[in-house]
Amino acid sequence: MKILATIILLVFAMSACSRTSHDYELKIASHLSDIIYNARFLDIPTYEGSGQIVHPHVLFFEEKFLGFHYIMVMTPYPFSNNRYENPSLLGSHDGVIWVVPEGVTNPVVGIPIDVQYGGYYSDPFIIQSDDVLELWFRHTPARDAYWQTVTRNTHNRILRTKSYDLVNWNELEVVLECTDNISPYMSIVIINNGINYRMWYTNFYSQLFMIESDDLVSWSDRVQVSADLGGLGVWHHEIRFTGEKYEALFVSADWDNNPEFRLFYAVSYDGLDFGIGQEISIRCISPELSRLTVHKTSFVKIDGVYQIYMPVFNRRNVWKLFYFEISEENLYRLIGY
Repeated sequence: MKILATIILLVFAMSACSRTSHDYELKIASHLSDIIYNARFLDIPTYEGSGQIVHPHVLFFEEKFLGFHYIMVMTPYPFSNNRYENPSLLGSHDGVIWVVPEGVTNPVVGIPIDVQYGGYYSDPFIIQSDDVLELWFRHTPARDAYWQTVTRNTHNRILRTKSYDLVNWNELEVVLECTDNISPYMSIVIINNGINYRMWYTNFYSQLFMIESDDLVSWSDRVQVSADLGGLGVWHHEIRFTGEKYEALFVSADWDNNPEFRLFYAVSYDGLDFGIGQEISIRCISPELSRLTVHKTSFVKIDGVYQIYMPVFNRRNVWKLFYFEISEENLYRLIGY
């Protein structure tokens, strides 16, 4: 009976969260109200109905891709339950209202075969290569390579699949695999510059690395990426090449403080040295964010305007997606509060 009651309460809580998840504008702090636009929590459809997501990554297409200007990959994360953290796709015409594209069934890659034993997917990322979308993500198996002893988080692999239409996806291929606890691949970012693939990733020690490959078979030796975040390492990140520079949003984790996640903006001209990161305090943006915690944040930059997609969660592990717009010339005003 206790198990049944728990299940009923969980289902009720998830459905209640879905019912009360509204797209509404936030009141912005007075000192920023003249530079932040369209600030709101977004309604995000998820396959299990919670509307709670983590690790978004958004692509913008000036010429529509399969009818959409924006494509988002994300994973549902109801109450921080990684059992549901399976890559899902959404489309949008304006970057604000998101829908499941016609014919798409989320999660687009299904669920891991070992989910009942604790295996899970996470950290999705999408790139465009001509008329193909490549979906990359992480699989953390429940057991080691011999399926004998539980080795959570020490064995993980990066998987890839491709699609021409968002509906039909190629068979999953293993691009990278790690079987130790020293250099797992987490929070991946991939850029295909037409010559090779560059991948940035973090490990459990909040270190950021970059590797390169021409064929996705042979990879270069890893190079540690420099980013000064006030003595903290990089836990999650998004990096984009915006024409003449690499721009990044880094999330650091202070594990001695329960942990505390902090958001930084940084710039690099080689993708390896990001210098000193500038902290963006979400608490200064709106009173409604004052008790929420930030996580891996995505952005697109269009004609000098950033569209920011920021997952936030509260102490009960209820997740929302906060969205706002700000011009490049005003970005500095978010820093230093």
